[in-house]
Amino acid sequence: METRALGERTAALETNEKNIFHQIDEIKREVHQLSHLTVLCEGISQKLSSFEEKLSDTERRLSCVERAPGEDLRYYKRSALSYLLTAVLAAIAGAVTLVIGRL
Repeated sequence: METRALGERTAALETNEKNIFHQIDEIKREVHQLSHLTVLCEGISQKLSSFEEKLSDTERRLSCVERAPGEDLRYYKRSALSYLLTAVLAAIAGAVTLVIGRL
């Protein structure tokens, strides 16, 4: 009877051993997959950093492009105002010259 109990216990231990080794193999596969994912995440992180730099450069250039029409508009407003003011002053000077000429 002891031999039978020892045989059953040995069989149970062997089954447990196989189960444990199977679990260890699964854990090894998962660790390998995690290391692979870590490498992929590092690559993604580097690409995101590169994209962030490119986006920052693009934002700076876009800011310059957006400011340019406003600066041009201010230039044309100043020019138009200068021309108008010159015309008014010329008309006044002409009128004053005409009045002085009649005297």
